[in-house]
Amino acid sequence: MRNRAAVTHSRPKTIEGVPIAADTGLRSISFFKSQYGPPTTPCLVRWQNGLFLPAAGTARDATERAHAAEELTIALLKRFTAQNRNVSINVNPNNYAPKLFAETAEAEATGITMKDFKAAIDRLLLQGIIENKEFHPPGKTKGVIHYRLVLKETTT
Repeated sequence: MRNRAAVTHSRPKTIEGVPIAADTGLRSISFFKSQYGPPTTPCLVRWQNGLFLPAAGTARDATERAHAAEELTIALLKRFTAQNRNVSINVNPNNYAPKLFAETAEAEATGITMKDFKAAIDRLLLQGIIENKEFHPPGKTKGVIHYRLVLKETTT
């Protein structure tokens, strides 16, 4: 039986959002066409003494990054709600939650991107932790439905 897996390597242009100007010996290894295995994310390795060795401290595990994005999404949603700043999952230049969350200092410090927030919000909606709730802003046209993201109220 022939193995149809494919592996490529390339020099990364950025590491966690920081551009790389010079060749640092880092390479990104990507795995394609793994027919019987789960999809994988690229891993970073460094060329040392004739070997490609795992690069320590350059990339977070995907599950750790996803968990950090979910925790930060909940924290930012609480803060935005307390400040009466409505955010929505609907793409709108004024209140699109992933965009607004990605612009915060916390997101920039942790390297969590708008794409990470979008995925975290989708997971939190599926888990029932947050919800897209209908609301009627005062002074707005009747009949127009507006939605905002809120933490789901627990009835315990």
